[in-house]
Amino acid sequence: MEKMLKTRPATLEDIDQIMAIEEESFSNPWSRKNFELEIKNPLAHYEVLTISDIVIGYAGAYLLIDEAHIGNVAIDQEYRGQGFSKYLMNHFLFALYEKGARFATLEVREDNYVAIGLYRSLGFEVEGVRKNYYQDVHKDALILWKRW
Repeated sequence: MEKMLKTRPATLEDIDQIMAIEEESFSNPWSRKNFELEIKNPLAHYEVLTISDIVIGYAGAYLLIDEAHIGNVAIDQEYRGQGFSKYLMNHFLFALYEKGARFATLEVREDNYVAIGLYRSLGFEVEGVRKNYYQDVHKDALILWKRW
């Protein structure tokens, strides 16, 4: 059986799989309630990346007029380093553009070199720093922007 890779809007039924990825990916994970509220919020846009209907990644953003603020991006540990995050982000950014975004911004931990490299390859540029943004690990965040 061929495995089908696709992106689609996230639903409440995806939250168990999203939470599993969230909890393995972040030292200070969001709660289930946070994701429920986000997925229901009309200003938010969340997508999942699936292989044969199994969620292996997700991305989320707030869309305010023509600006997308990307808050969440994660790939299941088993699938990292295989190009899935770039696939997800390319599709996610296209979906945001289709919804009217002409700018996208996000914060990334200053020592997350893999993510920084990914975002730069997608056209994001570092335009600022948020000091001690990641307080649990005492790290700054780089502020990245992409303009279409």
